[in-house]
Amino acid sequence: MTDAPFHNPAAVTVELPMPPTTNNLFASTKGMRYRTSEYNAWIKEAGLRLNIQRPPQTRGKVSLLIEVAEPQTSRQTDLANREKTTVDLLVKHLVIEGDDQRFVRELVMRWAPDVRGVRVTIRSASA
Repeated sequence: MTDAPFHNPAAVTVELPMPPTTNNLFASTKGMRYRTSEYNAWIKEAGLRLNIQRPPQTRGKVSLLIEVAEPQTSRQTDLANREKTTVDLLVKHLVIEGDDQRFVRELVMRWAPDVRGVRVTIRSASA
């Protein structure tokens, strides 16, 4: 047995609330940039949900599948705008080591009608 907090499970899946779109993460006033109240609320709620699920920490290179609940309205939305907040949360909570090319080797996103919010599947990557 090792004392290391990380290990490499075959796959880890977590479910999170719908993150705000990238367009609504930050605001500016008088030249100062700050997180919006919507983003702060999501960070808190998503962090709590993540902690309840207690995902194992995955070391090294990973492949991420991010499935996003498809909107049920006629309002169009950009799938890719839900990625940054989701991956940043995984890093902040040490579920993955980082979000740059040393760690995230593959990222796939898709709409998923059976998901409420966002479902992330993390797999160890060999490349």
